[in-house]
Amino acid sequence: MPRFRDVTKRLRGRRPAEPVEFRVVDIAAADTAQHPDLLLRLADVEVDAVLLRGVLSPGEVDRALSGFEELHEQRSDEFMGHVLGMPLLRLGQGETDRTPYYDSTERARELYRTAFGFDPHERVASVLEPMAGGRKVVPPTEDGRAYNPGNLRWYLPGQGGLYPHVGNEFVEQNEAGALGHLLGINEVRGWTSWFMVLQRPDSGGTLTLYDLTHAGRPADFESYGEEERAALFLELRHATFDPGPGDLIAFTGGVRYHRVEDIGPGRPRITYGAFLHLDRDGARFHSWA
Repeated sequence: MPRFRDVTKRLRGRRPAEPVEFRVVDIAAADTAQHPDLLLRLADVEVDAVLLRGVLSPGEVDRALSGFEELHEQRSDEFMGHVLGMPLLRLGQGETDRTPYYDSTERARELYRTAFGFDPHERVASVLEPMAGGRKVVPPTEDGRAYNPGNLRWYLPGQGGLYPHVGNEFVEQNEAGALGHLLGINEVRGWTSWFMVLQRPDSGGTLTLYDLTHAGRPADFESYGEEERAALFLELRHATFDPGPGDLIAFTGGVRYHRVEDIGPGRPRITYGAFLHLDRDGARFHSWA
């Protein structure tokens, strides 16, 4: 196996000297109908990220944040932040019974509706569907029970944010368990990640996209220890994104490595988000968390 420093040198040698420039579309949420195939282009990785400004108004954000104050005791402590609504992948690599996940989803979605004053999925779908080539954006279902189309997530100060990762790694780890049903109706691999910002932290918490894809990683990348792998990302070109409250960003998180930077002292980072992919028939986009 090559030495780690040799691998990072090889990566640097492949990169051009100019700063990385991702393909980003930045538009108002009210104008999504002017881009009728943009979700398809994102799914095909013809675009790297889409920023939608003003999915929620300032007043709607304030109401939601006020409602969240009553939900703190119902959050779970995850390795990817504190969440309201069990993440599908929390079921684990060998678990095929999704009943606890569906039970949690039904409880959480009612709490979301109360806090927001409306169904946040319906709002998100209303701005995404005009870009979906005539397709609906819906949660997948299993035996009449719906997946969670999005969940609330708090990143607290000083807990490291979210380490560099890529969605296809999680598919590899969970295809025989938590993702077993979903993979039968949806390709899943190469999903689009999306989140809507509800509260920016006082510092930190930005999204970083790296100039490295799952398919383009070094062959021995997975054999690195955590320290070596973290050091590799310090060597990579990247771009950062910092959407404001009420804005939504969708990006190629299934194929491109990314992270959430650590949160500085003060307020937590609060988002509502999920994953998105065409179903196997190409008839609709599934959104799940």
